[in-house]
Amino acid sequence: MSDTIVYVLALDLSADEARARRAEIEQWLTGEGLFVRNPSHVRPRDSGEFLAGPTAEGRITDEWLNGRYEADILCTRDAYTAYELFEPPPCPGCGSPLDLERFHELLHAWRQDAEPSATCGDCGAGALLGDWEWEFGAYVAELAVAFENWPELRDDFVAELGRRLGGRPRTIMCRY
Repeated sequence: MSDTIVYVLALDLSADEARARRAEIEQWLTGEGLFVRNPSHVRPRDSGEFLAGPTAEGRITDEWLNGRYEADILCTRDAYTAYELFEPPPCPGCGSPLDLERFHELLHAWRQDAEPSATCGDCGAGALLGDWEWEFGAYVAELAVAFENWPELRDDFVAELGRRLGGRPRTIMCRY
C-alpha cells in the first residue's frame, strides 16, 4: 500500500520570508482548528508535527474516515516532487511535455540557485520552470504544507492556503 502527500507550496519566498510566513501559517491552521499538535512527534521524519484538528473535516471533499491524518509545515529549501506519479511538465503555451532530461537538468540547477527558465521544443514558448504548472510534477520551494494520506482537500481551502502562503503557490500530489 502506498502513501500519498499533497504539498501546497510557495515558490518565490526567500528563506527569511519562509520562516516568517511559516509562523503565520501555523497560527492560522491551529487557530482555525484545522491542525493540532501531534503529541507523538519527537523529531523530523518520525511522524507529522500536526494531526487533523476538529475543523479539518470541513476542508475535504471525500468522506471523513476516522483515520490518523498527519501534516507538516516544512520550512526548508527542497525539491518537492510527485515521486511515483511524476509526469514531465506541460508547456504553458501548447501543452507539449518538456523533455525529461532537460527538466531534470533545470530542476537540479534550481535546487542550487535561482529558478531557471525553460523553452518548449515544439512551440518555442519560454517561461520560468515554476510556471510550467502541473499537479504531478516537481518544484523547488522554501515553504510547503504537507497533508499525508488525507482525503481530497476542497479547492477553496487549497486556494485560501495558497493565498496565505503567497509566493506563487503551487500544489503537487505525491505518491511513494
